[in-house]
Amino acid sequence: MTVIAIEGRAGSGVVDVTRVVARELDLDFVDRLLLAEIARRVGATYAEMNDSLMSSGQELDERHFIQTTAEVIRDVAQADNAVIVSRGAVAILRDNPNVLRVGLVANRSDRARRIISRLHFKDMEIAEQYVSQSDTAQARYFERAFGTNPLDPFLYHVMWNLSEVSDDWAAARIID
Repeated sequence: MTVIAIEGRAGSGVVDVTRVVARELDLDFVDRLLLAEIARRVGATYAEMNDSLMSSGQELDERHFIQTTAEVIRDVAQADNAVIVSRGAVAILRDNPNVLRVGLVANRSDRARRIISRLHFKDMEIAEQYVSQSDTAQARYFERAFGTNPLDPFLYHVMWNLSEVSDDWAAARIID
């Protein structure tokens, strides 16, 4: 069986690529279900969990959240049939030799354009603010949880810039 952890910046195309990989390899696509399970284990709602990842302040006990996230991600990886989207899975599973760890990035303007399309924002400025806030929250999470940053090349077996290659190209390389 297979476990792939794919980390990406907001708007990079990580969800689109991951969906293709999961479908083509007949693997479980683990994204929102992961967040729902973490929420269940820490006694929060899905909305609270989703908001906590996108803001600088967290009402949840941060250490408990980080430990629970790691437990849930390790449980999913142990099932040995999944593509795990973000949530620090590449850092959590970095010592697991049976997990392929992929990073996806894109330049800020391309990411903002994807965000406009996906979240139906009305203008580029709002989308760019969303990207900036998301980057800050993700960097904060990685620093506090793993002592590194989400762009650390040592977390990944491979990293692609989706401003330079297509989603389909990246998905095909992961599938191969």
